[in-house]
Amino acid sequence: MQRTRNMTFSPEARDLEKLHALVQQRRVIRARDVASVGLIRSVLGLGEFWGTAVRVERGLYVAPDVVLTPAQVAALRVPRGVLCMLSALHIHGLLPRRPRAVWLAVAAKAWAPRLRELDLELVRVKPERWERDVEERILQDTVLRVDSLVRALVDCFVLRHRLPPGTGASLLRVALARGLCSTNALEEMARRDRVMRQIGPILEEERSPMEIPTSAEALLEPLPPPPPAVPAGRHKSRISPRLAEERKNLAHAALLDPPEQKAVLSLPRSGR
Repeated sequence: MQRTRNMTFSPEARDLEKLHALVQQRRVIRARDVASVGLIRSVLGLGEFWGTAVRVERGLYVAPDVVLTPAQVAALRVPRGVLCMLSALHIHGLLPRRPRAVWLAVAAKAWAPRLRELDLELVRVKPERWERDVEERILQDTVLRVDSLVRALVDCFVLRHRLPPGTGASLLRVALARGLCSTNALEEMARRDRVMRQIGPILEEERSPMEIPTSAEALLEPLPPPPPAVPAGRHKSRISPRLAEERKNLAHAALLDPPEQKAVLSLPRSGR
């Protein structure tokens, strides 16, 4: 009690009140945010000691009742980073559980972020692909920069050496079965990233008609019977009447003598 009574009338108590008001208002603050209320950064350590703020990562503090996911922590600590591959697939709903590590894409020549509290899988990205196929998602007032679903799936083939064998193929089949992406968009991006050799056979399986298993034939309606075969010699003639008359005249003329044949063949033909 003596400690609390002394803190009540000390200058640190007024700083704690300001810090408490700031944390309750913003819920998530960075170390540099305390300067906006006239405080110095050392007051954050004091606020952590008294339970006013909770430190989740270096330079990142939250209110005591706020719980951040690893993806949110990575997005707040590395604003220019992009959640990619398995982390992006989890946000898009393809993975039911979040991965053990946070997959984060950064520019090829950017400084490597150091996050002590997170298991980070860093992906270096070339400048021409850096700002391409990036979406923004809002999760509990936190803006997340996330790769598109097609981009994340193709990256699982581009960086397949960093994943267990068959991971990319399994995820792609699940995404196609659920109808989450189109084969045309996948093919276009696969050709651009030169992984069509790995993705092409899976897309062909999706485009080809699926055969019905034999065990399911009993659940389907029977096929209609084939049409009855027409007996030989009963086909209807498709010869026009004019042509039939000419053929009849020629057959009759073949039985006559040459003078009579000439007379029959010289008869006027119908329709001419």
